[in-house]
Amino acid sequence: MSDSKTNSVNDLKEITQLWKKKFSQLSSPYTPLDPHSYTVTWNSRMRSRAGMCNPGLGLIVLNPHLLKTKEQFEQTLVHEICHLAVSRAFPRAEAHGMRWKKLMVLMGFPPARCHNLEGAVVHRQKRWAVLCECRTHEVSTRVFNNMKRGTRYKCLKCKTILQGKIPSKFF
Repeated sequence: MSDSKTNSVNDLKEITQLWKKKFSQLSSPYTPLDPHSYTVTWNSRMRSRAGMCNPGLGLIVLNPHLLKTKEQFEQTLVHEICHLAVSRAFPRAEAHGMRWKKLMVLMGFPPARCHNLEGAVVHRQKRWAVLCECRTHEVSTRVFNNMKRGTRYKCLKCKTILQGKIPSKFF
């Protein structure tokens, strides 16, 4: 968090404490959250997610690369605490289902599922070329490794078994 719109660590701690207090006063059908029952932390290794919640561990992890303004931080923090509150009150509820959406609105934020923050790094998976009788396919590393271990995949079009292609740099 290092641009001109960035807030101090104290500002972020104040926002966190404010929201922890608000969530400790939740009313039915939600269960009030004890402010000491979960931890909010940063993970600089995160790349494309703004935040994540692990209700089982009572852990909320935020991405310092994407949350550059106080508003982004606050909305992401509330988004993740809503996940925690919903999962504790309704363990089988969908992650971004109606109960989560209603709680987001109750807290004054749009129930947006995905962020549109600048600077998200998209990691494209490596693709491997494999052959059948009709064309060359691109498969993920997982599928390619499964093929090397003996798993057989068929082309949906010509129904022949896909064969791994050895890269030409090995010749």
